[in-house]
Amino acid sequence: MTAHKSAGLIIALLLLMALPCKAEDFCKFKNTNQLVWSKSFQASLKAFHGSGRDSFYYPNGSIYQQVIAGLGGPPNDIIQIGNGLVLASACRAHSCQEKAAVVIRCPNKIESVGIIHFSCSANSSCTQEATATFFFRGKEDRIGEASLQQWASENKAMGFELRVRPNKMLSSTDRTSGR
Repeated sequence: MTAHKSAGLIIALLLLMALPCKAEDFCKFKNTNQLVWSKSFQASLKAFHGSGRDSFYYPNGSIYQQVIAGLGGPPNDIIQIGNGLVLASACRAHSCQEKAAVVIRCPNKIESVGIIHFSCSANSSCTQEATATFFFRGKEDRIGEASLQQWASENKAMGFELRVRPNKMLSSTDRTSGR
């Protein structure tokens, strides 16, 4: 092979590498476990939460890792919720009272995330009543909120916290005290 042909082959390979990769379709998966094993889903979820930290399943943990834990146990089927959106949910392995859910705009845009938890403090004590915390892309962009609230109510969450990512509180309600 001549130097000219080699250079042409290298340029062609570089151009192919520069083409955008077709993003994976998260909505093609049947259940949440299949979705969670997708490296591109994990990367999207990590980008959604950034480096945010909180005390949902354990004190001061990565929100991303805690959501992955909540999605990593016994899965539910991914369900269509309308307007090109699906809801993927599961419960945490060996702790099925703790759960997580993700609302996805097909094919692969994470719109919102919910996590049902017993808030934990630094001394490792956790609340007795489940709370659902929801994360949205923006204050005015709360896509999937009604579906997440229904999911949380069906799973016996006693209060709701609404946050804009990465971790800014919008509002909080407590159904046990009426606040």
